[in-house]
Amino acid sequence: MSDNDPDGLIRRFPIGKHVPGRVRNHLMPRGDTAAGALVELEGLPVGFVDAEHLPRGRAQWPRPGTTTGFEILRHDVRRPARLQIRLWPLETAFRNPASTHWGHPDEQWQQIKQRHPVGTHVTGTVTSTHHPNRWLTVTFDGTRSRVTYLGAPPPLGSTLHLRVVALSEATHRIILTPAPEPPPDPEPSPAR
Repeated sequence: MSDNDPDGLIRRFPIGKHVPGRVRNHLMPRGDTAAGALVELEGLPVGFVDAEHLPRGRAQWPRPGTTTGFEILRHDVRRPARLQIRLWPLETAFRNPASTHWGHPDEQWQQIKQRHPVGTHVTGTVTSTHHPNRWLTVTFDGTRSRVTYLGAPPPLGSTLHLRVVALSEATHRIILTPAPEPPPDPEPSPAR
């Protein structure tokens, strides 16, 4: 996979995956305004942590050369020449405690985990698509999740059959992947 292959990048680094990364440098394009940190994943300079997810004081950010863990939040594949994977720092020392991450509040998260353990199949409705970055929002059973797609996105309102592949304690997100449509219920045998 080259570092400008969107499909390869999405397959190799799916949403929700936990990966080690090495901080390459801090980006501050406008003087003191911090944009975030560029991170190498498996040798590719494709990871990025937004400044809002890092500690408020730049002196507390992980220094260039630091290797630490991240969760993949989403893909930024609008420009093939500059693909990025948006990351969430797993170490609390490298994270802004006030930052949000598209996850669920604690109480709701506990309920979601009980209703949808790993391996559960769900049927969701596509409520939005983000074409440039190849993810869509799916709602089901009073909750929502982002799901990556390859190729053409399904139309809004489509029904998708999905399987829970992970429950992220770091970000309180339910991670889904497409699943084959379940077989229809067998017809009952006629009574004799």
